[in-house]
Amino acid sequence: MSNGFTDENPVWDLLFKLGDIVILNLLFLLCSLPIVTIGASYSALYYAMVKSVRHGRGYVVKNFFHAFKQNLAQGVGGFLLLAVLAWFSSNGIVSYLAADSYDTSGQFMFWMSVAITFIVAATACMLFPMLSRFAFNFKTLMGVSMVSAFRYIHYSLVFVALAGAIVYGTLAYSFYVIPAVILIIPALYAYITSFMMERILRVYQRQIENGQASADASAASENSEETSAEVSEEEEEAGTAASESDTLSEESEPQNNEEADDSGEESPLLKAAKEDGSSNYVDKWYSEDI
Repeated sequence: MSNGFTDENPVWDLLFKLGDIVILNLLFLLCSLPIVTIGASYSALYYAMVKSVRHGRGYVVKNFFHAFKQNLAQGVGGFLLLAVLAWFSSNGIVSYLAADSYDTSGQFMFWMSVAITFIVAATACMLFPMLSRFAFNFKTLMGVSMVSAFRYIHYSLVFVALAGAIVYGTLAYSFYVIPAVILIIPALYAYITSFMMERILRVYQRQIENGQASADASAASENSEETSAEVSEEEEEAGTAASESDTLSEESEPQNNEEADDSGEESPLLKAAKEDGSSNYVDKWYSEDI
């Protein structure tokens, strides 16, 4: 007779996951105490949530601090930049709500401030998960995050709405909500949104991998053409060899085009990967899972 304390038991598996979520939530709050480290802390939270809780790879504490140290500088810079932008954009909303009269120009500035605040919030929701996955410079990651906020607007609406509900609930019902925030809510937010965010990250990772594979194939093709050209000078049937090489190159072009179409529109991440020529952009554990 099997006992209930087994990894195959779904009840215990759920309890273990809840325990890991609580641990990650406490680590997130602890590392966010300096305020400026909130971005790096959430990036580490997302990294450990996907890698340890969802994929069962490694320990949550070890993965959290690994990602926290790795992304600390960019996480602090990203948080400060977005915080300043959010402060300026939210001032328009606060000023409008505090005003006694609401004229046309005031309404225009109000909705403009709402739109800018939404863009900043959506960019933040995209930036820190991308920071946990991709090793690009800050300018590239910020640009891709902003583009993704528009490209995946349906996800952005969900991310911002959930984050807004958490902030509003914490401020309005602090007596009831703060204990839940301390225990589970930020980590639970990361867990829920990761199912949507991972779809976005997979798109960019496949673009990078396909782009690097195409670059390697192009380099191999160029080397092959140079070798065949050297051999053809020594052979008597050089014309036949050249025509066969042309035929092979014509057949390979449609295949490369299909790969480009499958990868979708070239993203700034893919452009940066091509310019730099490196392949160390994505955490290797993740590429093994897709």
